[in-house]
Parts: sequence; C-alpha cells; structure tokens
Amino acid sequence: MLMKFKRERNMNISDFFDKIYVINLPERVDRRREMEKEIKSIGLNFNSEKVKIFPAIKPTEKLAFPSIGVLGCYLSHLEIIKIAKTDKLSHILVMEDDLAISSRFCSVQTQLLDELSQVNWDLLFLGYLAYNKLKLSDYYNFYDPDISTTWTHLKKANYPTLGTHFYAVNHTAYDSLILFLEELLKKRFQTCFFEKDPNFDDLDGAYIDTAYYLFRKQNPEIVSLIVCPSLGWQRSSPSDISPRMISSSLDKVVLIKPLVSFLRLIKLKLKKTLDYLKPELFDWWDI
Repeated sequence: MLMKFKRERNMNISDFFDKIYVINLPERVDRRREMEKEIKSIGLNFNSEKVKIFPAIKPTEKLAFPSIGVLGCYLSHLEIIKIAKTDKLSHILVMEDDLAISSRFCSVQTQLLDELSQVNWDLLFLGYLAYNKLKLSDYYNFYDPDISTTWTHLKKANYPTLGTHFYAVNHTAYDSLILFLEELLKKRFQTCFFEKDPNFDDLDGAYIDTAYYLFRKQNPEIVSLIVCPSLGWQRSSPSDISPRMISSSLDKVVLIKPLVSFLRLIKLKLKKTLDYLKPELFDWWDI
C-alpha cells in the first residue's frame, strides 16, 4: 500500500529522507572530494549522520556482465536497497560520486518535497539523462517559457532514463525491487540472459538504470516519477564503468591530465550557470 507523507513547512532533503547514500569507490578520493563540495552546495554536512558513504562493491571478475564496473554498480545499488529494508528506513536518497547537482536545487527543494509529500510514489529520479535519441523535452512533455529557478514539477516516468546518479526509493518498493533485481541477476549469471523491451530492444538489463526501467515496465503498479526539469547530471571524470571512454584515456596521459581536469572544471561551472538560467535548453548540451 502506497502512502502519503505529512507536509512540513520549509522541508529540506535531510528532513524528508531517512538516509542519503553516496556510492564511492574507496580509491576514488578525487570523486569523494568533489561530492563533499556538491553536498555542501545544497546545505548538507558531508559528515552528518544522515549522509552515509557506501563503499562501492568491486568484484574480482566481470562474470556475465560487460565489465567489472557494471557488475559492481549493479550490486552496490542492490545492496543499498537491502540495507534500507533491513534498517526499516522509510525512504532513502541515493547519489553516485560523479553527481553534479543543479544550482536550482536549493531554490526548488521546499516546493519539490512539499509536492512529493502529497502524492503516492515508489521511485523518484531527481537527476537523469535522456536515453539514446530521445530528448529531455520528450520526458518533460511540455514547454513553459516561465520555467524559473524556483519552480519544478513531478511527472510520471514513461521512458527509460539514463543514469542512477540521483534518485530516491520509498519503502513501499523495497520488497518488489529487491526480488526483481535478484531474479534478473540470477538469470544473467545462469544464461547471460537479459530482459528486453520491444520499444527499446538495445537496452541491456546488466546496467542498473536499465534494470530499474524494466522493473517499472513489469510492475505497472509501481509509481515512478521524474523531476522536471532534471536536477542533476553526471560530472565528466575518469570512469570506472567505461574506462575505454576517450575522456578516461586522456587521464592516463600524464602531461595533459592537469589540462583535462581544468577543462572539466570549466565545463561544470558553465553548465551549472546555464542550467540555472535556462534549464529547458539542455538537449543540445553533450554531458
């Protein structure tokens, strides 16, 4: 049974969520430092009891998955949901350590959480990227020239979303989500099988964001929402899941690594500035 939550004036995310998990590989000190800045930017204390650094799982083999990083990501998210269930947490917020939080967040969080407290929900994606050839405007399904830094909207998630860098889970979804992810994992290990969706046949359930979409499709009673416009994206940084990406390869070139890091910082600051001014125009920006 879904439930609604009591409204509170000037509510912030530390009031609303029982625990905020930040997934981080212990060796990625660079990402941990960046996440400290992101957390601080929205008024949270990185060392508070509400914020929990979850040491990302790093398997020794990739088994039936595309890479060790993909398997580790899947297992890490699954384990967090299981911990939340065991600890009887009402609802949790999950962040990955490459998250960049919109500059609009502090302005809209009270309105967002007020709206969320009045609706039934199971999954909420606060930050996401557009899948394949889709555009963010396809997810929003509206255009409002009056979109401002103090306004946001909750909408049903109808399309696959890329990324699990910024999302929330209500306790009402724990049991069914854990069961689905464990069954999908078992199928993958046994037969290298992965679920498909007839409308998006290139989706691979080995990736946790795709697994969440398949979960939503196979469980239509699950209320899955997205925040419009999106409030988070992934920072450019060396990837542990896709180490062959050009940006990750450039980080291995010692002479240009400082330049690459500097350009990433400039890109992040520029995107945050533009996002604050015109969040609905981001289809053109290759994140």
